[in-house]
Amino acid sequence: MPDSRRTGHRTRLFRCRSWVGAAIFFFAGVGLYAQSLDLAAEPWDVRFESCLPREKQCHDKLATSPRSIRMLLPENLHSRVPWFYGEVVFSRQFIYDSAMAARVPDLLILGSIGSTDETRLNGILLGKEGHHTQNSVVSAWNKVRAYDLPRGALRQGINTIQIKVTVLDHKAGIHAGPLKLTDENSDRYSLLSLRIWREYIFVGIPLLLIIVVVAFLMVVAYWQKGQGNAFLVLAFVSYFIHSFYFLPIPLGFDYLRYTQLQWIARIWSVMFSALYFARNLGYFRWRHEIIWLILGGILSVSTLMVSNFTEFANNMFWNQIAFLSHLFYPFLFYRKTLSGPRRTIYRRYLPQSLGVLAFYIHDALVIGYQLNTPWLFHYMSIINVVHFLDHFSFHLYLWRDRGRHEAEIEHANDKLRMAHELHDVVGAELSQMVVLSRELESEKSRNGLSRLAAGALEKIRDFAHILKDETEVDALPVILDKLRARLNALRRYDVGFYQNRPYVNLRQKPNPDEESEQHKDLSALAAISPFARMHIERILSEWSANVIRHARNAKQLVLGWQVRPHKVRIFFYQDSTPFQWSGKAERGGLKGLELRAKEIGANISCRKRHTGTLMLLVVPLVK
Repeated sequence: MPDSRRTGHRTRLFRCRSWVGAAIFFFAGVGLYAQSLDLAAEPWDVRFESCLPREKQCHDKLATSPRSIRMLLPENLHSRVPWFYGEVVFSRQFIYDSAMAARVPDLLILGSIGSTDETRLNGILLGKEGHHTQNSVVSAWNKVRAYDLPRGALRQGINTIQIKVTVLDHKAGIHAGPLKLTDENSDRYSLLSLRIWREYIFVGIPLLLIIVVVAFLMVVAYWQKGQGNAFLVLAFVSYFIHSFYFLPIPLGFDYLRYTQLQWIARIWSVMFSALYFARNLGYFRWRHEIIWLILGGILSVSTLMVSNFTEFANNMFWNQIAFLSHLFYPFLFYRKTLSGPRRTIYRRYLPQSLGVLAFYIHDALVIGYQLNTPWLFHYMSIINVVHFLDHFSFHLYLWRDRGRHEAEIEHANDKLRMAHELHDVVGAELSQMVVLSRELESEKSRNGLSRLAAGALEKIRDFAHILKDETEVDALPVILDKLRARLNALRRYDVGFYQNRPYVNLRQKPNPDEESEQHKDLSALAAISPFARMHIERILSEWSANVIRHARNAKQLVLGWQVRPHKVRIFFYQDSTPFQWSGKAERGGLKGLELRAKEIGANISCRKRHTGTLMLLVVPLVK
């Protein structure tokens, strides 16, 4: 009879093995279902068909060199044969076994090809991007090659893929992967991501620049002069011309001349951007600018002088090295700029220069065939467009700010017209009151009316003169000192006066020996405008009148001012009648105090202190 424990152990072990087997079968099935055929695993045959007509070095090399080589792809063909510009055919054979895949592949992905291609599978044309003839060129250097496989194109067993490429650019042949046969459902999102980063993002650059054109036209009427903005406009125009390199547009002339135009536009966009920053940061003089413009002219002429693509590639490398020179200027003027008025802009520009320097060094290595990575300058083009948008938006801000100042000027003109009306109309009527008051029979009534009319007329004239900037209101300490003199003249109160003391004791009379401290922060009071000082004087006059009328038992009055960060505190204390007020009123004299304080942006309130009331007025100090 078998051992039950051993039988149970074998049963558990069998179950465990069953689960492991099922898991292996499941993951193998998933891998089988999603499997794609990698075309980059083995070398490709590369056969050089012909050179472009003007490529003399290519013809000479091709006559003495092997017409075919083998190489692993993806790789920039120019890293092996930098002299070749013309037609080349990439081909290889691979075996397809339908039993090894759950789905029949229906998509061929070839990554990036420079510059045009015509792809066939077993002699069947799958697709082509771009074209090149003697009279018409469309370069497709930034198009991601992904071709649908028609039914029957892929055969069981041995298959032959053939890609005929016309090399027109620095990145030649199949220089970026992936290279694979797959099904569309499995690689739908990866293909979309590939197209976004290698194709769509470059087409978006000219579209963004069109937005910049609209922004520029909006601010051109309010353009600031003398800060290098002309260089900014020229840099933008140059870069706008260069941006058409990212569009696969048909050309009716020689592609070499077109690429020369695009490269010269890039030269001038770099040069003018450097001059714009140099003028803004203030470390260039006109002699430096002339030298920089001469350098741009020399690089442009050297680009125009080339007669074939091989010379153009060498010229690009040395131009790229010349681009690096303008990035060293911020470091040469390091000490001077950090102590200058534009040091904030400089601190922002310095890390940008380091980033751009790294990008240019990388692209120089790509041009020198040391690296087979994407052009970082193409991706930096997005940053350049955002840079243009940033500067044009700054000028939009200036436009809005100028509009705000124009509104303020219009408001000031309205106040001036109001002052004239106030002086001419109301003043004329008050003058008539003064004349008519002299005809009254009662001397007491006549004198009282005359004094009221004369006083009102004097206040209106003061107000009109202030609005017209024809007179100056007393400074705040003088206003308070005159109020103290008037209160002392009544001979009813013991008046204390504090001028900018850090500590105030309302029950103790200030020590005259400490008055020398009163002038410590008088410069801060210059921020209080004449209009605000006029309202402060009216508020204090109204409050002193309220104290005289209502606080009849008051014996001690304390007034003064204190400067605090970004504000000045004005206080008035009487010791007999407690009164609490939050600064809000519906009508009467308190409503007038509230409106005057609101007019100058001040806070006013009354608080109970000891046996009386403290009136507090807090006025902001605006730079």
